[in-house]
Amino acid sequence: MFKSFSVTVFTTLLFMMPTQTRAASENPFAVHFPVKEGVVYYAIRGSKRGAKLLYFKDYGEKQLLVERESSSFMGKGDHGDKVTLILPDAKYLLDTKQKVARKIPKLSSELFHIYRKLSSKKKQKILSALKQRNGKSLENLDGSCLANARKIAGLPCNEEEKAGRRICQNGALTLASEISILGFTVQTFATKIEVKKVDPALFRLPADFKIVSNPKERTDAQKIIRRLLSSQPITPCQKSRSQTEREAGLHEALYEEIHRLSTHF
Repeated sequence: MFKSFSVTVFTTLLFMMPTQTRAASENPFAVHFPVKEGVVYYAIRGSKRGAKLLYFKDYGEKQLLVERESSSFMGKGDHGDKVTLILPDAKYLLDTKQKVARKIPKLSSELFHIYRKLSSKKKQKILSALKQRNGKSLENLDGSCLANARKIAGLPCNEEEKAGRRICQNGALTLASEISILGFTVQTFATKIEVKKVDPALFRLPADFKIVSNPKERTDAQKIIRRLLSSQPITPCQKSRSQTEREAGLHEALYEEIHRLSTHF
């Protein structure tokens, strides 16, 4: 059961070591959640089925994502559990069986590292460019974006296409995503958001986990910095036609029903 798995993971995470911190306000590339602290419930439907729980704190600076999903793509059954810990410095993929944490660079952190080494003139040019994007993701500066395209779990979100996925986000909070490749289709969407206190112990790396990182692994930080320093203007998100209250109500009812069913996953 998803619930019992979550308890096991969280018990494991009680044996912790201190985390690294950085004032988010220093970083102009940091994008935050619209809510300070709480839990997001997600449903997964399509070629894969399952559920996700996202615990977050400090407007998304700290996140713990627990996923359980199953796949029947091309007639092959597959079941998998994933645990991801996101901290201000990096993202960690946790293997709870092998007790290994794979460390992956965090884009906003990489961007800030490069930014701090630039001249004052270049820094100002980047800050001016950032103001132009008006809700666009840093990974999608030249792509399409529809502002307030949908309302999911009570929150509006901007819809973009990034790396072959259609994503709807409110700030840094992903409310829905869809991927469709050669008959493989997966939709993930939030069904409920609970605003409540979350145990800070959940956002620390287990002391007995081995941290593994690949020094050759890179984000698109350099590419994004070059784009922000170019003279090419950034097209902001386009305005979308607002949904009628009836359409929004139908969507909300659907998400609530799926959330109710997901509790028994």
